[in-house]
This record gives sequence, C-alpha cells and structure tokens, in this order.
Amino acid sequence: MSNNNINFRFLAKEVIKRLDILEVAKNEGLRLRKTGRNYFAICPFHSEKTPSFSISPTKQMFKCFSCGKGGNVITLLAALRGVNNGKIINHMLKLSGSLII
Repeated sequence: MSNNNINFRFLAKEVIKRLDILEVAKNEGLRLRKTGRNYFAICPFHSEKTPSFSISPTKQMFKCFSCGKGGNVITLLAALRGVNNGKIINHMLKLSGSLII
C-alpha cells in the first residue's frame, strides 16, 4: 500500500470524526424526522412518497431502504453534491483549517 493511500485514509477518518452526519444532512436541506433512534427523510437520490432514507446518528451512517444507497458523511456529501469523495475530503479539511500535505 502506498503512502498516498495511507494519507488519504487518515484524512478521510479525520473528516468523519469531525463532521456529524445529522448536522451535515440538515445543512444540505434534508427534512429529517426522528423515529426511534434514527432520523428519516424522503430519499434525495430517487423519487418516493414515503420516507425510506435513514440516518443513524450513533453509527454516523445513512441508508436508503428503497434504492440501497448508503454510507458515511463523506459519501453522503459526495452523492448530494455530485463530486467524488476526494473533493469532499479536501473541501472539508480546508473549511476546518487543516493542512493537506
């Protein structure tokens, strides 16, 4: 494994630790409703009438039970903004003031 892969994984873990997926989803305009321990919304990735998009704040993960899309805060932002994970990691690290080496 190259040093670039190790650095990328480290940076991704740092972004995941710093960002709360629930706050990110709210900031991106998702209208979430708490049901039990999780939050549900209409999936932003396909049309539907009944909310099947779930966010688990304790696991810091999302999952749509209709289309199957799921992941962490990085994959959520990348999918919502239509960019790759690397761009999201760079953008979030710049916002938080971290240096990218």
